Amino acid sequence: MNVLDTIDSGCVNSVSFSMILFDQIIPCIDKLSKFPSLMKLTFSKTMLKDLKQLNRLGSLKLTDLDILPEDNPITSFRFLRAFVVFLFPKTLIRFNQEEITDQERQQALQQFTPLKSAMAHIPSGLLSKSQIQIMYGHCFKDVSDADDSDLENDTMKISAHEKLIQSIVTESVDEFNKNAAFEVQWKQMMESLLECDI
Repeated sequence: MNVLDTIDSGCVNSVSFSMILFDQIIPCIDKLSKFPSLMKLTFSKTMLKDLKQLNRLGSLKLTDLDILPEDNPITSFRFLRAFVVFLFPKTLIRFNQEEITDQERQQALQQFTPLKSAMAHIPSGLLSKSQIQIMYGHCFKDVSDADDSDLENDTMKISAHEKLIQSIVTESVDEFNKNAAFEVQWKQMMESLLECDI
């Protein structure tokens, strides 16, 4: 990956990653943002598996993004295309070589803006792995599980997900506040115990 340091950044308009774990690519994303002509990224066999990873690409101004299905488990998420459109609302023209419509942009904004707002109010590291899975994964059922009735009820599901997210945020903030109060009290108790021994 050090090759990114040696090439003229103004000449690169497309980068393809293949057979490199996505987590090893993450440190290169800041370098990629310094490539003014970069328009397209392709991920093949990179073990891209969750939206949190994909979210790291949001700082780039891409027009094309391809995530090939082989060894990229994230491609099984039913709402992956909508999330990608939401992640790049103004610049992305094609995802997996299919053009993005204005209607898709509007739907993606409606679908994911509440999630983004909720996540902005949660201190980092506050959510457990299961809560993150609920927020990032629960609403992204595998495509193979979807049927026509699932697709018709998407609007109702979005509303249910908003309520779920709100309850998780409230619960997490309460837990964070309780932990912060406990830490203060614990420190005071330890200090008073140490003073008694002296």
